[in-house]
Amino acid sequence: MFNRIEKKVDEIRQKPENIRKRYVWFWVTAVMIVVIFIWIISMQITFFNMESPTTTADENSDSLSTLQESLDAIDTDIINSESVSIDDLLEQSDETEL
Repeated sequence: MFNRIEKKVDEIRQKPENIRKRYVWFWVTAVMIVVIFIWIISMQITFFNMESPTTTADENSDSLSTLQESLDAIDTDIINSESVSIDDLLEQSDETEL
């Protein structure tokens, strides 16, 4: 296969400059059409994903209220629990090292 491509390239090199330019412009156009086609498909996929969001505003507000309730519960647990001083923790760590 590579030999055929190499032969074709050698044939094109032997042709006049205006013919070689035609080959260049043909391949530049063909490759750009492929690139633009891929770009258009990716843009359609992107816009489709933007139009159909996975969550609605109501679901987001429910999630935020649930998060707020969880944070309030944690706050209450911290305030109601017995606080341990840093000195107590250091004493306990000294005891475990021995």
